[in-house]
Amino acid sequence: MIKGYLIEYKKKKHNPLALEFEFNPQDLSFSRSLHAASVTTAQKAYGFNNPEQAAVAAWGVSSDPMTFTVKILLDSSYRTASSDQSIASLAATNGIQPELDLLNLMTTFGSGDNKKRRALAVAAKSKSLRHKPVPVLLFGWGEVVLPVLVTHCSVNLTGFMPDLTPLRAEATISLKVIEGDNPIYLTEQLRQVSSAAKYSSSVAVSDKFEG
Repeated sequence: MIKGYLIEYKKKKHNPLALEFEFNPQDLSFSRSLHAASVTTAQKAYGFNNPEQAAVAAWGVSSDPMTFTVKILLDSSYRTASSDQSIASLAATNGIQPELDLLNLMTTFGSGDNKKRRALAVAAKSKSLRHKPVPVLLFGWGEVVLPVLVTHCSVNLTGFMPDLTPLRAEATISLKVIEGDNPIYLTEQLRQVSSAAKYSSSVAVSDKFEG
């Protein structure tokens, strides 16, 4: 079974944070907002006679980055039953605490050496912990791989060991896609264009209009 994941965007030798979804979510909620700026009377009156001229109708329209929310289940029993003894032993001893720690680091300062992040913070004259750079993550879902930032994370713990080590939890994670000039997003755009073109050329409605 192919599983969804979140992984920190950094070289493998630097031990990036990585969270594999033990149980794939049953639903994802995507959203994107568009904003129409004020246009002149001349632009409002401008008509079009062909597809090349139609772009004028979208003058002044901008879009926010795509955001989405995913709900995942964390359950140590899944890893306790693993045939890998190191994984099973960790789950039996620590429950889902490692996954909770991963989520916390993904919303704060990431993993590894923070020297570069501290230098950026100093350069920006920001000494507040609330403004330190958070890690860029990659969200993987089937063929889709998106560069994202965590904008919100809430966790509801639902089971514990006698010593209060957490065993189960439901986590709701909100993510914002980093759209722009970066190789991960540009690759995803190419995938979307190719996928959409294959579908569009296969449906009958595509023959109903010729510009």
